[in-house]
Amino acid sequence: MKDERNLQTVENFVPAWKKTPNQLRIEGIISTYKETHRLTDNWPYYADDSGIFIRLIKENQKDPEKIYVRNLIKKDGFPEDAEAEILDQLESWVSKNTEGSAVWLSPPFPGKYPCSKIIFHQVAYEYGTLDKVILNSAVLFDADKKDILELVHKHFPQTWKIYNVEELRSVLILPRNDVDFNLLLQEISQLDKNVNSEKEQIPHDLLVKKAAYISDLISSGANPRIVAYEMQKTGLLGNFSISCPASLLQGSASFSEMIPVTLDMKDQFGSLSFSCPKCGRTNTRPYGKLISNCRHCGADVRC
Repeated sequence: MKDERNLQTVENFVPAWKKTPNQLRIEGIISTYKETHRLTDNWPYYADDSGIFIRLIKENQKDPEKIYVRNLIKKDGFPEDAEAEILDQLESWVSKNTEGSAVWLSPPFPGKYPCSKIIFHQVAYEYGTLDKVILNSAVLFDADKKDILELVHKHFPQTWKIYNVEELRSVLILPRNDVDFNLLLQEISQLDKNVNSEKEQIPHDLLVKKAAYISDLISSGANPRIVAYEMQKTGLLGNFSISCPASLLQGSASFSEMIPVTLDMKDQFGSLSFSCPKCGRTNTRPYGKLISNCRHCGADVRC
């Protein structure tokens, strides 16, 4: 059943993907691969005085275009309105802080989100330009409401008054400095044994090539069902549920449905380099991995 459901969801995605720029489409395909294989999804946002944005480099365009996230998300009822509150909180927090981490949780929602998603946000700085970057990591998992609340209360004591998991959707959690994110991820994987359990991952350069092949199929006007079957055949479509089987047309996505756009990051297919906000020296984070401390001064960078 999951195979058929994912095939149908990708088939529904194709008309929206066809209308998006190629680089955005490729990232959407990669994100679908990660979600359906229960792998951590990583992507950056940028920030300036006007808010949080993604950078899109169009063909024959030298400078990247800024696309503000608030102009892409929809706010037309629940749960979209609740997630829009998170964006407001995140932009406010980012504007006031030069470092730190934030967390929020998008629980399941009937007919829209089949599983939970926990999203980590980390303030960092782009190597060279020192532009402020928000590094994001999303982990999908299945767990009952009681276990989710116990997990959140344990690692984030400030949430102890929350007894309805749905309330977490509009709460940006600012962790204490002593929170161990790796331990949190380990405990999530104990609740859902499928989280990051895949041993054989497609190397990232090959993953990009496969996603580009699917993108070309979509551009050529291939039948959406054929596209879905090709994604399955190439290993890009796994058996685990896609977090948001809704239309991903730009301007109609909720905040947690935002497709990551990372193609203009420095060395984005291998590692992400950024400057420590304390000492200014360069750190390199392997793509898809987390680090906790600056490798030069030991400052807490958690990214």
